[in-house]
Amino acid sequence: MNKYPRRIVLVTAAVVALLATAAVGSASAKVCSLSGTGEGCGAGHGQVFSGALEGTGNVTFSSGFITLTCASQFKGSVNGSTGVGSISSLTYANCTGAGFEKCITTSTASENTSWTTNVAVSSSPSGTMTVAPFGLWMTCTPNGGGAEMTCRYGSARVGGRGEIAIQGGSSPHLVATKVPLTKEPGSSGFCSSVATWSVNYLINRSLFIE
Repeated sequence: MNKYPRRIVLVTAAVVALLATAAVGSASAKVCSLSGTGEGCGAGHGQVFSGALEGTGNVTFSSGFITLTCASQFKGSVNGSTGVGSISSLTYANCTGAGFEKCITTSTASENTSWTTNVAVSSSPSGTMTVAPFGLWMTCTPNGGGAEMTCRYGSARVGGRGEIAIQGGSSPHLVATKVPLTKEPGSSGFCSSVATWSVNYLINRSLFIE
């Protein structure tokens, strides 16, 4: 009797089991707030929150010999029952960097091309977040004049390794630590092939991840 069909069945079953385990591990979280109006959450966590979120903070962007710091703000929303949401605006202002007279940084997030976010619990009331896609570009003018240099960076998905965290509580923070990005078409030849993006946003309402 041919043993290959049995081997194929066994391998297939193992793959299905592995995928099922992975799906459980990546399940979305419940997002709660003292300003929530949904179902009840754990003690001191208020109720499920669904609605708009905003955050302000400072960004550090590093790419080869370029390091920029900017003030930044994000706007988005979340469905607290599923942990799925979006970022519809990510803006930068007052960007400074050694060797540059002026730098303007822009993200690809907008009302028409929002980024999808997904929150998962790590250790309640905190969690992690993925963002898909992610993109930004910067145009800088060197000190003393000279030609502008534009660098574009992005990723199909960021946060999968836990580098984007929500520190839950009454004054929650969204903290990203050296999120890896790669250079995209349209960049100057002087731009490094890889870059990192770090930020600490103070979110405008209490958040508890369950």
